[in-house]
Amino acid sequence: MRAAVAHRILLSLALFAVLCRCDPDLLFDYCVADTAAATAAGAFHLNGLACIDPALARADHFATSALSRATNPAATLYGFNATLTSPAASLPGANAQGLAMARIDLAPGGMAPPHSHPRASEAALVLSGSVLVGFADTSYRLYTQLLRAGEAFVFPRAMVHFLYNMDTAAPAVVLSGLNSQSPGAQLVPFSAFRTEPRLPDEVLKKAFKITGQDLPSSAVGASRRCGSPDWVMLDETAYISDRRNKSTAESQTSEGQIIQVSFWLVDPPGLSYFTVHCPGLEEDGLDLSPCDYFVYRAAPWSPWLDLLPDPNVMSFNSKKFGLFPCRSGVSEHYNVAFLNIEWVPSDVACQFELYIFSSKNRKWDVKPVLQDLSRSENHKVALEHEIDKLINIGHDSLCLVDLWHGIILLEKMFDDYPVVRYMTFPKPVVYTTDAYGETVCGETAPECVRDVACCNGLIKFVDVEYCYTDETNGNGWKATTWNRLPSWKDWRKRFTVDKTDILVDPSYAAVLPELWDNNTKNMELKRLICSIPTLSMLDDDFLYMITKMNEEDKNAWIISVDMKHNTLQDVAPISAARFSILSSICHPCAISNARGKPGVIKGSEFFNFVFGCLFLDELKDVSQL
Repeated sequence: MRAAVAHRILLSLALFAVLCRCDPDLLFDYCVADTAAATAAGAFHLNGLACIDPALARADHFATSALSRATNPAATLYGFNATLTSPAASLPGANAQGLAMARIDLAPGGMAPPHSHPRASEAALVLSGSVLVGFADTSYRLYTQLLRAGEAFVFPRAMVHFLYNMDTAAPAVVLSGLNSQSPGAQLVPFSAFRTEPRLPDEVLKKAFKITGQDLPSSAVGASRRCGSPDWVMLDETAYISDRRNKSTAESQTSEGQIIQVSFWLVDPPGLSYFTVHCPGLEEDGLDLSPCDYFVYRAAPWSPWLDLLPDPNVMSFNSKKFGLFPCRSGVSEHYNVAFLNIEWVPSDVACQFELYIFSSKNRKWDVKPVLQDLSRSENHKVALEHEIDKLINIGHDSLCLVDLWHGIILLEKMFDDYPVVRYMTFPKPVVYTTDAYGETVCGETAPECVRDVACCNGLIKFVDVEYCYTDETNGNGWKATTWNRLPSWKDWRKRFTVDKTDILVDPSYAAVLPELWDNNTKNMELKRLICSIPTLSMLDDDFLYMITKMNEEDKNAWIISVDMKHNTLQDVAPISAARFSILSSICHPCAISNARGKPGVIKGSEFFNFVFGCLFLDELKDVSQL
């Protein structure tokens, strides 16, 4: 019995010893690889290669020039090449020593994508260039460091890691040492999208939250989550394309022209967009005048577009509506509403009329609105209030937002006598001027300094004050957020964040290497030109802004700032070819959680489609994406 126990203990210790070592130790000084005998039938193999007679070993067996030769990584998929020493080809003296060396050539802006070495730890030394390196541990904590020439970094065994050349003008070279003769390399993008045979599409779609349209035909990295995000930043300009996916819906215009619409959604700060196709019409023949409005429902079985009838009132062409999905028993329908404001000179006042369309009876109803406003406030609303955006609050209230002045709150919309009242913003308008006294953000572009959003009945407001200094590339700013429920008497201040104080993790150098400051040795936002604040539609304190390095830059990004923690939360690149830094490009839209609910997307600009004369000049070819 004791012998059996001792045997099990010794066996366990032996297994433990084997598992704890990278490569087994040699029983003699060295084992120079016998490359000729390695392929001979019946040859004995030690770590893959047999040994020559030690008496035949020469000095050149232990030397190599393989790592001295530069390669051209520019033509590769990711912009990198790795040259690994091999006992069979370049360094026979390293056979059975439990080590390997590699030279990594990185093209300007190139990277070794996330990968792991299952059998080795790695020490990387930068020989030239500026390289951002990092790895993630099993608790998904990320460790990153920007390395200059002469600096080194260690990647623990089997941890997923990357190397990225931050310099877009010059190459970089890295020398690595690995503590295994056969470290192995597994690229994360290839493991997901380049296996033989392929991973089942359903596995990829569920794992990466993507649709069949998004599945790549070749190896690419996992992109920003797409498919069914909680809310999106939707490009307000349609693209012309016959591309289709599961969201594609079809209808007819008021003149009988078939129209197809598809949506391509990603998580913020990524920019979602929609495409339009009119079969039988050439691109220059897309004239759908008069303007038509459609309501969209995304259903898993069959999405559809519903053409709204024209109520023959001027305000209908304002493109500002409220969409209210509703349910009656087992049936689902929707209501569309807009407020018509008419000036009555004889009464020195304005008249409010609420137009409501019901999909049940296919009719527009008109209701008079009770005015909870003094005569002077009436006068102000009629003269100054311009609807910049529209927000649903609950199931029966609507905010008509003038970003300069305040909010017209329309309550109890489906009662016999709806009520309208006015809510001013917590701060007066401050016109921002540059060093020459010129107005930078004026009445024509209120969206460049303010935004309003709503989440679970709570109204969110942000105001951005700009200050122009050389240190901030002429574009310093300070953002302040407030919250308010409609029942509160005033706004409650949340957070104030200064652009120069926002903390930026070094890992964002992979997207925006221009943020690196050589003086402070940190990533900083101060050089970015920022505009168009957009509030998150979720219960958080995220603020999104469109950014560029300069006005002429062809590249642009949308950044997400965590106001509560004063940090950069995320970055997404967008094309700047058709966007202006001083004009809004997107509508925040919340996604309904109900399957097949009419108006699946709603929010500050409810998910309505406007095609025809109003959008004709804005339709762009999808090749611009």
